[in-house]
Amino acid sequence: MIKERNILDLIVETTAWKQMIQQFENDNIYFKTRLASVLSVGRHDLPLEQFEHFQNRFLKMDGQITLLKHEVRQQLEQLQLTANVQDNVEDLSLLLQSQLGKRIDLLEQQFELLLHDFSSYIDTHFPEL
Repeated sequence: MIKERNILDLIVETTAWKQMIQQFENDNIYFKTRLASVLSVGRHDLPLEQFEHFQNRFLKMDGQITLLKHEVRQQLEQLQLTANVQDNVEDLSLLLQSQLGKRIDLLEQQFELLLHDFSSYIDTHFPEL
């Protein structure tokens, strides 16, 4: 069934992933900025351990985003080069596409969990923000 996919479908899918990853990156920046703004409130009772925990999770997410961004860009370049030469999809391209899809799905799940955890924490402990 996977063999039936054509190169243009893979290019469209990979381009969508590239945009999705860019949105993850933008959202991660926004939430790191939000974390900094909470810290700038200057209250002495702030639970710094919890903020360090979220900061570490955001930094780990940065690393995952950067790695996937690079791999998606490489896959897109390879697919575009292949499309210029032939119409059929190589087995290796299909395998890489499948693996990238699984990793992007996992990143999306992890990202949604992180944003949910952070938003819930902020909403619960800092409703004024």
